[in-house]
Amino acid sequence: QAQYLAADGESNRLLKEYEAKNRAFLSEQAGVIASTLTEGAACPVCGSTSHPHCAVLPENTPEKADVDKAKADEETARTAAERASTQVAEQRAALEQQKLVLAKDCETLDLPFGDETGSALQAKLKENRVLQSELKTTGEDLQKKVDRLSKELRETDEAIQELNWTTDLV
Repeated sequence: QAQYLAADGESNRLLKEYEAKNRAFLSEQAGVIASTLTEGAACPVCGSTSHPHCAVLPENTPEKADVDKAKADEETARTAAERASTQVAEQRAALEQQKLVLAKDCETLDLPFGDETGSALQAKLKENRVLQSELKTTGEDLQKKVDRLSKELRETDEAIQELNWTTDLV
């Protein structure tokens, strides 16, 4: 956005500069033409060969090359501003698409979408950590029970084998 605003501002500044130079150039055309006249040669405007009162060309009158350069600079800046505007529009569209995806993800996770999304995510994260801790503790308790029951099963198997052996002896 800032890049576009800067490019647009530069384009507007250069447009004003071009327009001022072009206006000055056009309004001083009588002086430009008069500066090319020679006594006895026909005026390209009126055809007169006598030029008793020629218009004076002010010193600060821009030349055609200056006007053309100002126009080219303005066009380049305008193109850059248009390109920046297109980029901003594309970024806005991408952001809107990301918002839609985030809203759908929030809905799937049963989270509010908007300003409170972050705090709701933090709360869910804390809740999940508590559940993970409880699950770990439960898993450890179950493993202890499995180990105890496995030991009891081995002891029972040994006792059964001993009884079978004793029974075989009798």
